[in-house]
Amino acid sequence: MKILFVLHHAGAFRSFDAVIRHLCCADHEVTVLYGSKKELAGIDRGLKVCAQEVTGLKVGRLLTRKSFARLTNTRELINCIGYLNPRHPNPQLAKRYGFTVIRPIWKVARSMMKNAIGRRILGSDWFQKTLKQAERFIPPDRAICDWLRAQAPSIVVASPFIFSLSEELEYVKAAKSLKIPTLVPVLSWDNLTTKGTFHIIPDVTLVWNEALAEEAVRLHAVPRKAIVETGALPFDFWFGMRPSLDRASFCRRIGVPPESRVLLYLCSSPYIGRDEVPFVLEFARVLHQRPETRSVRLLVRPHPLNASIWDEVAAENITIWPKKGEFVDVPEAKQSYYDTIHHAAAAVGLNTSAFLETAIVDRPCITILTERYASKQKGLAHFQHLLDGDFLQVARGFSEAVAFVADILKGEDIKAPQRRRFVENFIRPRGLDKPVHEITARVIEGIAKGEDVRRVMLDEAVKS
Repeated sequence: MKILFVLHHAGAFRSFDAVIRHLCCADHEVTVLYGSKKELAGIDRGLKVCAQEVTGLKVGRLLTRKSFARLTNTRELINCIGYLNPRHPNPQLAKRYGFTVIRPIWKVARSMMKNAIGRRILGSDWFQKTLKQAERFIPPDRAICDWLRAQAPSIVVASPFIFSLSEELEYVKAAKSLKIPTLVPVLSWDNLTTKGTFHIIPDVTLVWNEALAEEAVRLHAVPRKAIVETGALPFDFWFGMRPSLDRASFCRRIGVPPESRVLLYLCSSPYIGRDEVPFVLEFARVLHQRPETRSVRLLVRPHPLNASIWDEVAAENITIWPKKGEFVDVPEAKQSYYDTIHHAAAAVGLNTSAFLETAIVDRPCITILTERYASKQKGLAHFQHLLDGDFLQVARGFSEAVAFVADILKGEDIKAPQRRRFVENFIRPRGLDKPVHEITARVIEGIAKGEDVRRVMLDEAVKS
């Protein structure tokens, strides 16, 4: 069977590494095409390693539609005004995506956004449906169609797909015109509320859980019968990890005294945190003031896309490691990250997927609500998933956060049951013992064969 993966950028590959290895081991021929002309240094290293190690894997670059720039004007306008729909929880993001819309069109749209009637028109179902009709009159790209005919894949898997300036969308459009089955895995917990919308409905959409399935239906009009909940694919490897170092060895590695209690600060993406340095320095100062937490070493893990802000930071009770941040895409990086969470007493952050990873490792999680970051915490829908899970200790200021830390150091882990329940419901709803990459591979094979995948998944659930 020939299986084609079309990825927006090489960094998305790390979510599919285990799936692709599994499919190749089953003697399928897998091709990975990826795009984004400006790849970040090192972001494709996981893909390179896999291509070297796995027989049957081919790697190439996405073809770009020649008329892509003109076509995206309509799509990006739809992405932008989709946030104005009364059902959307993040209307403020409309302005964030305005830069992708051609200037004359954006000027008119922005003018309409300034009054209630204009916003109501832009956000209405009928207006957005009218704009989406334009997609029906634009034929699929001829070069991509020719390529697909020549390669004849059994299925096209595209991801993230729901993304600004999505080039992989063109492959789904071409594949559907050629009657090739299409599948879109929604990669992250925030994609459905912060990354745009579905301009074309694939044959099957994969989501992590029921909460995300509901978002796909409500916000993007994806038919419920075309959605399968598989669990959180990006975090699959965490369930098989074990520490590689004892605590003393780990402390020596990061350069802190072995007797120190380590509190991990997990930095957010640049969009969420921007410059977190003043925030963290103030938190470290309050930690040092309180006798119960004075000896705590705050271990700051920079976000790999925003590590430079920490270059000149130095404080008595702060250690920054790894200095340049690190993409979690190869075995060494995965092990290093796992060890970091495992040996921490707890993890602190603003709004980050690292809370999900920390929950899997079963360590307490603390978030600090502040006015400065309110729009990036309670102001974003995906943060609500964390609050609904009730596994975070939510501090309303540094003093309360430090009090939480002091209690944790005394052995009080009051959110442990909720944390484990969140992992069961949100990360692995099909069972903690069921690897998501195997479920995903099974779905891909089933769709390629023309099976009723929802029925297959239901039957397997009954058997287990």
